[in-house]
Amino acid sequence: MSTRASATEHGGCPEPVRSGGYAELDGVVYACTPRLPGPLVELVVHGPEAPAGFELRRDRMSWVHVMPRADLSRLFQVRTYATWLGHEVRVEAVRGERASLWSQTYREPDDPRVVLDRGSWSAVVPVDELRDVVSVTTELPLP
Repeated sequence: MSTRASATEHGGCPEPVRSGGYAELDGVVYACTPRLPGPLVELVVHGPEAPAGFELRRDRMSWVHVMPRADLSRLFQVRTYATWLGHEVRVEAVRGERASLWSQTYREPDDPRVVLDRGSWSAVVPVDELRDVVSVTTELPLP
C-alpha cells in the first residue's frame, strides 16, 4: 500500500473533492464499497442515468454494479479534511456537489445546516464552501 497527500494552494478545493472508497475501471473512477472479505467490489453511481451494466439500488437511490476486484485497474481509499466556516472538519462523503462533514470542535458553527450529536456535529454543505482541503490517498492492493 502507498499513501500520498494533496492540498491546493490558496485554500481552495481540489478538483474533484473525494472521500471514501474508489475504484478505477476502463479509465473511469467510481465510488465503491469493497465487499469484504471476498474478492468483489460494488461500484456506485449517483445520478438520474445508469451507466451500462449498473442496476438501481432503491434503498440508496443509486446505481450499483458488483464485479471482481481483479478486473479493476486501481482501488484506493481517500480521507479528506478541510475547514468550513473556520472549523476543522472531516469530510465523510461527497455526493455530487455536496459534502457530508463531521467534527468535534469545541463550538459548532452558527449555521442552520449543523446537526448536533453527543460531543460532535455534522452538516451537509456545498463542496465549494470548503477551504484548506487536504486529502490523503491510500492505494489498496488488487489481486
